[in-house]
Amino acid sequence: MLKNYAVIGWPISHSLSPLIQNTLFAHHGINGSYGILPINPADFANFLQIVRQADLSGCNITMPYKQAVLLHLHSLSPEVRLLQSANTICLQKEGWCGHSTDAAGFRYALKEQNVSLLGQKALLLGSGGAGRAVAMALAQEGIGHITIINKNAAENNFSWLQASFPELSICCHAADAGKIESQKLLIQAAKNTTICINATPLGMKGHPEDFPDFAFLQALPKNCLVCDLIYEPQQSSFLAAALTCGLAATNGLNMLIGQALASFQIFTGQEVAADSYKIVKAALVHTLNIN
Repeated sequence: MLKNYAVIGWPISHSLSPLIQNTLFAHHGINGSYGILPINPADFANFLQIVRQADLSGCNITMPYKQAVLLHLHSLSPEVRLLQSANTICLQKEGWCGHSTDAAGFRYALKEQNVSLLGQKALLLGSGGAGRAVAMALAQEGIGHITIINKNAAENNFSWLQASFPELSICCHAADAGKIESQKLLIQAAKNTTICINATPLGMKGHPEDFPDFAFLQALPKNCLVCDLIYEPQQSSFLAAALTCGLAATNGLNMLIGQALASFQIFTGQEVAADSYKIVKAALVHTLNIN
């Protein structure tokens, strides 16, 4: 029997998830169909009715609903309870169950970069759903210190993470990386940083705002890795500026693939084939000319 899946967000037209998941379904011989389901924020209160009408067995959840969706779920995985954010939900007999594959996806991307973060320092821009998962992934990789800059002060409580990783040092600043007045803070935070991650929507296709200035990237050490969780456009202005500064830079594509592989396992209950990354990457290169 055909099972239907979708990615839900707003805006969502840029999503590569249908291409990735449909490639995985075909590669594993699974009778599944994966599409896009945009939900206007004005309609999100009717989430359960919308997914029921769409006859979905599972969904990926992206901005801006990774936290808002929790109110509509019957059960949460332990990681979702910690993160208070879900990016993968699966329909069970009792109702919808929430999972998060964001941290696993970012760790997968780090593995592809062959970078060691043990005892190092990170600068994280944004602490929403994806940012919190990145912070968890950094802690799991043994990072020593994380400086977090996020405009929403209410999201800057990471006591839950420090309780699990007591040796981790975290410093949070309530500031908007998209405002020019935050540049002095960004420049100071950039010093002695091993990895700098943009987990905000600044510069994303369809998002009206971008970074006003990239002077802080010049303060990063030359061996710093710069990551943008955005993958559309493939090279954001943030990454382009990092490359101009001579820094190693990577977009969110490998994280997306890592997330997708973990979501596929949740949807289907089976392990991904060993060559799945290679198959998915080939499909992306062929269809979208992604390097």
